[in-house]
Amino acid sequence: MGGGLVFIIGGITLLLSHLYSWKPVRLKAYPITDIVSHSLMLSGLLLLAGYFTYHTEPGIAWFVAAGVTLWSVYGQLYNQLRDYDMDVAAGLKNTTIILGPRNTQIAVWMTIALAVVCLVVAIALGAFPVWLAAAAGVGIAISAIFRPKADLRGYTEMAKSASVQIRGLIVFNIIMIAWLAAVLLTQITR
Repeated sequence: MGGGLVFIIGGITLLLSHLYSWKPVRLKAYPITDIVSHSLMLSGLLLLAGYFTYHTEPGIAWFVAAGVTLWSVYGQLYNQLRDYDMDVAAGLKNTTIILGPRNTQIAVWMTIALAVVCLVVAIALGAFPVWLAAAAGVGIAISAIFRPKADLRGYTEMAKSASVQIRGLIVFNIIMIAWLAAVLLTQITR
């Protein structure tokens, strides 16, 4: 557990983080590598480093890693779509500019769907405690109250996916708070 593999994953994460913006390389300036490097360094590899610190056989954790990586892909596509006009004016050639706004919207919804499928498979295979379903239900009920017309930065052009984004964050945070509270409670009562 931990050791060399976590060191390698951490090293790759740091390398990607550096190369992402470093002017001689600038991974974020190239189609596909902008999305892949962003999603790996900000979600997938971080999750795997944490996982491999305590376990050596990922098994169903691959579905969790794929789900959060795909959610990060969605986030990056969303950000690029939001910045589309400015990026075109600046002469950038990122993934969204190559795909165009319409195809990027399709990619946004596909990555959301694939992320949900990965997480549902992980849940079905027992990656998370069953009782978290109750926390998810509470989160879904609370998130249904909100009808956002814009994302957290006020961007209104993609209201439907902004609504999914905000509601998803509400559900996720309620689940994480419940899980943390349960762990703390078990630590206190020991």
